Amino acid sequence: MPHATKRRYVYDLAITGIRVIANDGFGTFLYKLKDKLYKNNINASKVPIVETKIVSPYVPLSLAKSLRSKFTFLSDNLNEIKIYTATNNRLNSDLTLYVTNAGGEILRKTTVKGHRIQDNGYTSFRFKPIKDSKGVTFFFELISKKEPCAVAWHNESITLPELTLYYNDEPINGSIGFQAFADIGIKSRYDLWILKNEPTVAKLEQFKKEIINFRYQPKISIITPVYNPDVAWIEAAIESVRSQVYENWELCIADASTKKDVRKCLEAYAMNDHRIKVKLLPKNKGISGNSNEALALAAGDYIGLLDHDDELSPDALYEVVKYLQNNRDAEMIYSDEDKIDLNGNRRDPFFKPDWSQDMFLSCMYTCHFGVYNKKIIDEIGGFREGYDGSQDYDLVLRFVEKTNSIHHIPKILYHWRTVDGSTASAAGAKSYAYVAAKKALTDYMKRNNIDGEVSDGFWTGSYRMKRELLKKPLISILIVSSGNNAVEKCITNIEQATDYTNYEIVVIQMEKQENVIDKDKVRTIQYSGIYNISAARNLAASHAKGEYLLFLDENVKIITNDWLNVLLGHAQRPEVGAVGAKLINSNKIVHCGITLGIGKHHVAGYPLSGFPSNIPGYFGNITIVRNCGAITGACMMLRKNVFKEVDEFDENLSVAFNDVDFCLKLRQKGYLIVYTPYAELYYDGTLNQDYEDAPKLQKLFLKDVEYIRKKWGKVIDEGDPYYSPNLTLDREDCTIRI
Repeated sequence: MPHATKRRYVYDLAITGIRVIANDGFGTFLYKLKDKLYKNNINASKVPIVETKIVSPYVPLSLAKSLRSKFTFLSDNLNEIKIYTATNNRLNSDLTLYVTNAGGEILRKTTVKGHRIQDNGYTSFRFKPIKDSKGVTFFFELISKKEPCAVAWHNESITLPELTLYYNDEPINGSIGFQAFADIGIKSRYDLWILKNEPTVAKLEQFKKEIINFRYQPKISIITPVYNPDVAWIEAAIESVRSQVYENWELCIADASTKKDVRKCLEAYAMNDHRIKVKLLPKNKGISGNSNEALALAAGDYIGLLDHDDELSPDALYEVVKYLQNNRDAEMIYSDEDKIDLNGNRRDPFFKPDWSQDMFLSCMYTCHFGVYNKKIIDEIGGFREGYDGSQDYDLVLRFVEKTNSIHHIPKILYHWRTVDGSTASAAGAKSYAYVAAKKALTDYMKRNNIDGEVSDGFWTGSYRMKRELLKKPLISILIVSSGNNAVEKCITNIEQATDYTNYEIVVIQMEKQENVIDKDKVRTIQYSGIYNISAARNLAASHAKGEYLLFLDENVKIITNDWLNVLLGHAQRPEVGAVGAKLINSNKIVHCGITLGIGKHHVAGYPLSGFPSNIPGYFGNITIVRNCGAITGACMMLRKNVFKEVDEFDENLSVAFNDVDFCLKLRQKGYLIVYTPYAELYYDGTLNQDYEDAPKLQKLFLKDVEYIRKKWGKVIDEGDPYYSPNLTLDREDCTIRI
């Protein structure tokens, strides 16, 4: 069936749908279909292409005098500008906006009547679209016709590069609330993200000038094994390297193709560009053997990996070397990636977390674009035969044993081609690759003296590294009870649904109870004092006899009987501070880890809460073991000595965020926070609440918000390392931030 036809497009969609149903179930298929049809579609004309947000403190800037600004627009059809204004609660004179080019020619003029000027809001100035506005520098001038006049809010201390300000024709520092829009037909959030975030031609030229001043300009050897691609795709791959704005590179190609046109193409490139080295192989040695042949040609300081039908972004090597200017210790650098089809259309961006050890042991997520210190590559012996399809996974599993200096550039620097038979096109296209991946992970366990086994994960291309328990210590299950019968049901459920037997249960009764729980493994402690969840949990821990503590909410019900074994398997690891479980309610996600910064209070939130519990999530994040910024105290296991090391729960946090604070203290000490989907519990309640229906608790909640922001605000605002800065913080759905 011919490519690039509607018939082929429908065929490919149908095949993809069948694979999703076969691998993940019909519920996941319906979710992905809805996601495809609705979530990613937007009206681009309602999203600012260029924006500078006003932040406090700010002062009024009277528009009786001219306010001018210079900005460069990123799209064609500039048709609207909005300015954050105030009216002082009065009817003001009309405001006029002029849009001019760099030469001072007035391109557009529009006036807003006084009664339409917004008070503490964005006043809109719409005009006929300026067609060829992409990459063009414009000026706007805003001025009131007469007194009384409105004002523009002005932050005097924060100057932003997107906007240069002039007031009464004099340059001034600071920023204003500014938005510029375009009348364009973009509907995909990702297309709009590309437009707003990726460098223009002019920006790429600027990068070339910056490179001249780089103190460190290492040679990067791009390794590309070639075997019978379409000539068009290998040409595209090579041209993407030749188009790099950073020019100190070499392209090392080992070609085992049987197609004459491929060899002719490669020989021509090698003759015309001395940076391109080509070795023609007499026979195909497999992707590992061919990769090693290409690696033998490399003379660079770093090795970058490029498949023979993929492409690098033109700024890929620039971004890597720019990063190295201030991070010379970086031994491994990886970037974000997307997929590119046969027509050059891009989709499915993978905005990755920073280095997550547990996520990497669950799937090869770093993948493209990966750049590695050549000395370590040589030390570990390059690629190993017998791991074809997952040879890069095996390589990096051995590489990370030699260094902790693993860095992430959160930019799309690699485009993974979706062609028939590639893993970019369909997860099951190369089943042998997954067998090789499990073999590589098993080897990793042996080399690192980890007892256990590797099995397939919940989705194709994911894996479970199940660790054997080193011993079976006493686990103290600590439950804070509100005084209803939920705790008795919880205890009965634990007794009936838990395989692990060496545990005790300590119950903290927040209210005076007439009935005392009389069971062998259960002790009840009466809480006295002002209502404080942190204090209650600390009280429970002080009565615990176990080597391990498990903080558990009374409103849970066990789903997986081996839940304690699973949690303990991670809690016993010396590098782990705390481990949490998957919590669901009515077949929807309640907890699969906590992300810092999400939500209206800018503290923390629960990614994908409310989404179907049987979907993989954002690139599988619901259904793989991974590291998180924090986990909920509703189900949290850790070693007792670690609990004491970080000084217990902070009792200044009485109702909210004590678990977030606790995890931040653990991470400050260098411990990992782990989420596992293999311990699953039903949770009859909500974790994400601000107590709007309970005024007394809401008062305590807001006090907790203020306290944790004061204590950890800087850390939170720097971003959660396990959540991409390219994903939204406004909602919990992991959509693209635009």
